[in-house]
Amino acid sequence: MQTEIKEVGPCKLSVKVGIPKETIKKKLDEKYKDFIENTVIPGFRKGHAPQGLVERKFGKAIREDTKMEIISESYSTILKEKNLTPAVEPVIDTEKLTLDEKTELSFEFTMEIAPTINLEKAKYKGVHAKKVKVEVTDKDIKDALEKLQHSSREYVPTEKDVKMKEGDVVIIDQEMLSEGKTVEKRENVELIYGPEINVFGKPSKEIMGALSGMKLNDTKEISLAVPADFQKKDLSGKPVTLKITLKDHKMMKLPEVTDSWAKEMGLESLDALKKELEKGIRAEKERLADRKTEEEIIEEIYKSMDFALPETLVERGAEYMQKRQAMLMAYQGMPEHEVKEHIEKNKTANRETVIKDLKIHYIIEHIAKQEKIFVTENDMKERINEIAARNRKWPNEVQAYYEKNDMMGQLRNELREEKVRKFLRESAKLTD
Repeated sequence: MQTEIKEVGPCKLSVKVGIPKETIKKKLDEKYKDFIENTVIPGFRKGHAPQGLVERKFGKAIREDTKMEIISESYSTILKEKNLTPAVEPVIDTEKLTLDEKTELSFEFTMEIAPTINLEKAKYKGVHAKKVKVEVTDKDIKDALEKLQHSSREYVPTEKDVKMKEGDVVIIDQEMLSEGKTVEKRENVELIYGPEINVFGKPSKEIMGALSGMKLNDTKEISLAVPADFQKKDLSGKPVTLKITLKDHKMMKLPEVTDSWAKEMGLESLDALKKELEKGIRAEKERLADRKTEEEIIEEIYKSMDFALPETLVERGAEYMQKRQAMLMAYQGMPEHEVKEHIEKNKTANRETVIKDLKIHYIIEHIAKQEKIFVTENDMKERINEIAARNRKWPNEVQAYYEKNDMMGQLRNELREEKVRKFLRESAKLTD
């Protein structure tokens, strides 16, 4: 096999390949022999059909299969012999190629490869960075206790005249009318009373205000203006009346913060509970502090390096980011023309974000290779166990889910990145 490789741009190679006719003939003979020996052809004993007959009846399919196999094998050989890492799988136009044992098979393609990074210039060890000071305050513990209280909340039936408080549950029937006609009717709608109550995709002080003074079985009518960009075009920009009936009201009841409550959670006293919360808060703050330090170190390394990226990866990344943003904005009810304007306005910024993310990815990959930072099977097992514990699942369930959804490779990459970040932080020169 003859190969000619030329650099035709940043991270881009032009590859020309020539497969000798002798190689093609040998491969075709092997294919015909294998086909004859393993295929039952009517009128002949297995392995005894004449090759001429096989060529006439099955030659086209066999040649096509042989062509694809030769191209695939030659591609793999080029990557191995030339030590190339494709960033994107190249497209080889095989439709125009004809396999003929009397002539050489020639084809060419463009390959985008991973960037070359000179880590010596990066000086990634001993980077100067600030060590973030971690402190747990009384307010942190108080907030954590309140959060724990809310996670143990109960909802109890209320008497008729009990005033609503934020966090209570209300169940209502609602009917929307436009020009005196019902356009929407919903029953037994459950709402959490508070500023998150919304209508037309936006917070509604009107509904909150109406509910605040209602008693069970009361009905109120609220006049609302439908936004001009509302998804139902027949209602957009029109005034409507929302009729609501309060069917049920359940009051949120929080447990008292006492030693008894702490004992219910398996701790000997409230002080012991506070110490456990402090320990957890401190661990989380230290994790975030380490992460902030790591980001600062990586930012310094990123600034010190300049290298080209495979253009296709950049384009695909930017396109993916734009689609994600468009989906999110459409889901939030933003009109289509505004979505398009936003995407167009942020096109350059999105591209720059993708470029930075890709460069950091490649920097981390190169450091992992340079420093021989690997993820072991034991590392994977420990992470699976952590995920299982957080989600109250069995480890084998979590592993089966990750394997089924082809996510084990992604998990391994995340672990390797964490190890590289930790390595950079531990080898940095940190100051308070």
